[in-house]
Amino acid sequence: MPSFRFLTLAALAVLAAGCAKTVNTAPPSAKAQTEAQTAPQDLRTRIELFDCPSYGEVVVHYSFGEVTLILKDRTLVLPQTPAASGSKYGDGGNLFWEKAPDAMVALDGKPQETCRNDPARAAWVDAWRRGVSYRAEGTDPAWWVDILDGDHITLGLHDGDDIVRAPANPPKREDGNRVYESDSDDGKLIVTITPGKCRIRREPIVYPDTVTVQLRDAMFAGCGKPAER
Repeated sequence: MPSFRFLTLAALAVLAAGCAKTVNTAPPSAKAQTEAQTAPQDLRTRIELFDCPSYGEVVVHYSFGEVTLILKDRTLVLPQTPAASGSKYGDGGNLFWEKAPDAMVALDGKPQETCRNDPARAAWVDAWRRGVSYRAEGTDPAWWVDILDGDHITLGLHDGDDIVRAPANPPKREDGNRVYESDSDDGKLIVTITPGKCRIRREPIVYPDTVTVQLRDAMFAGCGKPAER
């Protein structure tokens, strides 16, 4: 099966395009928002979510020698700096200092504050920040799917580090289900969203929908929910 592989630096370059390595006080431009929406999640990019008292939920993408902080109103790229412990990134006026499992964050020259790590929601909040309309995931094998209505569907298969892209055609309504059907370079892709409580194995979260994904003859089952705005 053909595969689409995206290097970490390429994915982060899309997110960082149009923003300098300093704080942007204004919201991202329309171009930057479009680039973030269409950027696929790189399966090899480490993504974390930290909940901060002053800054709210901060999505962090790790790369070689730098991190990208994705806040609600801006994107900030910080280079790595020496640290006696943990992993420290900063540019003089801004600081992200991870001391697992949590981190110290200080932006715009403000005092440092402790931000709590929330790994269970990291991929989901990251998807919403990228403009995804709906997300689902499952296990055995691990997979995830992002739907950006009116644009594209991205299916990620962790076992092979493969990413499949297809147009997000308007969904059909079948027996109360919402069905997306389109053609990708890897074959026909069908995503079926069925209302009803769903749990992913070993996770405490209860999702509102059961989701099945079919790629040619392969079937994947899991849970999903719409974007949280």
